[in-house]
Amino acid sequence: MAILEFTPSAKPIILGGQSADKHLILIHGLTLSGRQFVPIGQFLLARLGQNWQNGFQIG
Repeated sequence: MAILEFTPSAKPIILGGQSADKHLILIHGLTLSGRQFVPIGQFLLARLGQNWQNGFQIG
């Protein structure tokens, strides 16, 4: 489980897990209107919390 703070940016946000090589999630500028994301590896963006101001819950 990881917590991602909302950063309105055009650049992708890369999260590293226990092993940065295997646990990478690439997220393209998340917005309220569109939820675009690209999962890398076997991990998927399972859920986006509705309370986006406090961050997204990924797990």
